[in-house]
Amino acid sequence: MKFSVWCRLLWKVRCCMLLDGEYVEREGVWAKGCCLIEECGEHTYRSIGNAITAGPHNNLCWTGPESGWVKLNVDTVVCHIDGRASIGGAFRDDMDEWHFVFSCYVGRCSVLIAELRALHDGLRHAWVLNFRRLEVETDNKEMERIVHRSSSTLVASALIVAIIDWMDKDWSISIQHINRQRNGVGDSLADMGRDYGLHGLTFVIPPGNLGARVDEERHGWASTQLAEAVGN
Repeated sequence: MKFSVWCRLLWKVRCCMLLDGEYVEREGVWAKGCCLIEECGEHTYRSIGNAITAGPHNNLCWTGPESGWVKLNVDTVVCHIDGRASIGGAFRDDMDEWHFVFSCYVGRCSVLIAELRALHDGLRHAWVLNFRRLEVETDNKEMERIVHRSSSTLVASALIVAIIDWMDKDWSISIQHINRQRNGVGDSLADMGRDYGLHGLTFVIPPGNLGARVDEERHGWASTQLAEAVGN
C-alpha cells in the first residue's frame, strides 16, 4: 500500500508541475505522503458511504470547538516555481460564529516555514483578540510535531522560539493535526493571500467567495463530491 501511495503521489505532483503553470504546493511531498499513508491505514475498512452516513461529525467535516473555546484553522500555499508563499487563518466558535479572518503574502519560503508563520500570526491575533481558550487545527503533521516538541526540525529557529513563547503565555491552547478536507477555509484564505501583499488583509466576517468551501467543511467533502456526481 505504501509503495502505491508514493507512486501515485509523485506522479500526480510531477504532472501538476509540468502541466499547470499556476500549480502551488500546499504541503511538502514527504509530509503529504506520510499523512496519506496514515489516513489509508486508519480508514481502510471504511467506505465513502459509511463516512457520509456518519453525519456532520465524521472526519471529513469541520467541527466546532468545545463550548467557551475558539477554534483557529490555519493553512498555506507555496508556488513550486518561485517559492512565493501566502498564509491564511480563520477563528470560529462552538456556534460556528466567525470572529476574525486573516490572509497575507509572506515572501519566499518552504511550506513548513510558511505553516509555522501562519501559526505564529494566528497566535498573535488570538492574544490581541483576548481569546484565552484556543484550539488550533493544521493539516501539516510536521508542524504539529514541532510545536509539541516531538520533532527537532528547526528547533533553534527564531520563529519556533517565538511560537513557543506565545504558547507559554497564560492561556489554554491545544494544537492538533487534521486531514485537508477539514481545512478548506484555511486553504482558500491562504490562496487569497497571494494577492494581498506583505501587509495582508483581516476581516471580521469571511469574504463572500468562501461560501463553497464553508459548505464543504460543514457537510463533509465526500458528501459534496457525491452530490456533484449525482447532479452531473
